Amino acid sequence: YQENGAIVHYIPIKESAVTVNPYGILLVDSGGHYLDGTTDITRTLALSEPTAEQKHFFTLVLKGLIHLSQVIFPEGSTGANLIAWLANFCGRRDSIMDIVRVMV
Repeated sequence: YQENGAIVHYIPIKESAVTVNPYGILLVDSGGHYLDGTTDITRTLALSEPTAEQKHFFTLVLKGLIHLSQVIFPEGSTGANLIAWLANFCGRRDSIMDIVRVMV
């Protein structure tokens, strides 16, 4: 939540944890390990009216993910290649983490 939302696999620490309030954007990154595989579910919840900037970047990321789901990637493509492609598709010279920073 808020500044902790951009931390991958965030684990709350009492000294730095924040209380979730009815404003901002909440990022839920959840999953589990099972005998037959691993699940990963990420959800973004607007707890109040998003700003125009948040709507803009959320829309860019959504369009990029939709397009990404339709691309045939060359053999050997890595996650880093996909993230760089997505940031480029979104028309940003900043890293994808800069886009995420605006979202939370």
